[in-house]
Amino acid sequence: MLSAMNRSLIAFLLAVLSCTIAYSESIGTSDLSAWRQSKSPLSKQWQLAKNVHLNPDDSSQLVAEAGTGVLYSSGRADYLLSKADYGDVQLHVEFYIPKGSNSGVYMMGRYEIQIYDSFGVAKAAYPGIECGGIYPRHDGQRGAYEGHSPAKNVSRVTGQWQSFDITFRAPRFNDSGEKIANACFVKVVHNGELIHENVEVTGMTRSGMSKQETATGPIRLQGDHGPVAYRNLKVTPLTTDQDAAIQKSVSTRLESVVPADSSLVLLEGRSVRSEDGSVKIAYPGTKIKVAFVGPQLLMKYQATSDSVYVDVIVDSTDTQRIQLRSGKHEQVLFSGSPGEHTVEIHKRTEGWQGILKAISFEASTGHFVAPMPLPKRKLLFIGDSITAGASIDILPDDPATGDHHSNGRLAYGRVLADRLGAQCHLIAYGGRGLIRDWQGMTETNNAPQFYEWALSDDANSSWDATQYVPDAISICLGTNDFNQGVPDEATYVKAYVDFIRQLRRDAPDAHLFLLNSPMFGDNENRKKLNQYIEKTIATLGESNITKIDVRYYPGRPGVDAHPVAPEHVKIADELEPVFRRELKW
Repeated sequence: MLSAMNRSLIAFLLAVLSCTIAYSESIGTSDLSAWRQSKSPLSKQWQLAKNVHLNPDDSSQLVAEAGTGVLYSSGRADYLLSKADYGDVQLHVEFYIPKGSNSGVYMMGRYEIQIYDSFGVAKAAYPGIECGGIYPRHDGQRGAYEGHSPAKNVSRVTGQWQSFDITFRAPRFNDSGEKIANACFVKVVHNGELIHENVEVTGMTRSGMSKQETATGPIRLQGDHGPVAYRNLKVTPLTTDQDAAIQKSVSTRLESVVPADSSLVLLEGRSVRSEDGSVKIAYPGTKIKVAFVGPQLLMKYQATSDSVYVDVIVDSTDTQRIQLRSGKHEQVLFSGSPGEHTVEIHKRTEGWQGILKAISFEASTGHFVAPMPLPKRKLLFIGDSITAGASIDILPDDPATGDHHSNGRLAYGRVLADRLGAQCHLIAYGGRGLIRDWQGMTETNNAPQFYEWALSDDANSSWDATQYVPDAISICLGTNDFNQGVPDEATYVKAYVDFIRQLRRDAPDAHLFLLNSPMFGDNENRKKLNQYIEKTIATLGESNITKIDVRYYPGRPGVDAHPVAPEHVKIADELEPVFRRELKW
């Protein structure tokens, strides 16, 4: 017996087949009456021909035969737009490019399938710029993001006609004009080969005609990045029945439940992924991010203690502190209006306070969409309880002390990373140092040991450093090393030098920033730690190491000496100009 998914898929394929028997509408290549230009009236920029060929004297140019049936640009033409607007459609288009040329077909004027000279190219510089790629979105901070490479490169050598067959679903809006479903390339076939299936686009791709998404829009052809020719442009607006079949097929593919290690779940920070799809998280400040369409989001999890706290942030505005319970449970992270939402889960507490095992996420009656990718810049902060954000977040009516005050999200490292548009890993363990812990014990696992682990107390959780190679590393150690008295200089400096060489193994080009302790006032500990850091730098003789003498921050005198959240902001204020100067950010 056929499953429901198979039945819906067969219905979809039958609908598609019925559409391909005869296209209902050709877009003019016999004259230009069906077209308009976006910035100027139609001119000789776009012309008609019977056929085109490569120029035998210059393979980057075209030679046209007089006649009609082919629409071509010499390479510096304004975008061409159909006068008619379309929503859900099937589009057949054939195109011809010379060597090195670049063009694109935009569905609804906003969502581009790239045309490019990609024959024989093994891998593009970034996803979506290859021929047949779904072109990336773009902004000034993140650069290119959400590009989608074709499943295979089936580009032909220049000088041959090629084809796209595109089945496209327009975005959906409710009666209030709120978008409730993204645009989707249901199916893209390049030269007879399937290259995309059910790929959502969360907004306009780069160089689309408008950031404002609408229910319909024109077919748009690019003609300003090299010569290009088009023929046999045939578009079929999908009927209600055909659209329903496609919608049902897409719905079966849209995930309403995903494991924590899904590509639809972004993770920023160290973790251990298991074969069952779960993800274990120990270090503070680690962030999980999901985007979904629907009225509710639920997380299935397992916590090793009642001291695992998280911050849940909905749509970048509403923040809630949640205490997770020991054992396996479900937690509602969002319940509210339908539509597209983004939820972030930040682990507040350290690994010794408890480990979070994220199992899965459920979007109830909705589905997940791809969130915006992580920034390209990467920062690593190594330290103790200060770096971890211990005792930092004091809310009204809170008890004076307790695990609930910990918050890696508000620690100086993450504050600084957010300002610099960078990813952030906090590798921090309260009470530990470079050579000994707060009690003076050297046999505990200190920074050179826990740096190697994905989980701060698990020597078997070896971290693969190739997963995250930082542009810069900040080290803030010494508070606990000096707690039982000033350690021996030779021993401490040698350990610091060895630790930096350990870091250089994994990040040979990273700039290092060595901080003293913000918990040291104007005392012997501060003076000695500064001396030890200076001697460490002199011993290494490297130019890309910078010492930063962070000021003293008293925290809550008489209650807790750890700097509180506003003081962490001030620490970030001190660090920011130094980081920007040295990293040229």
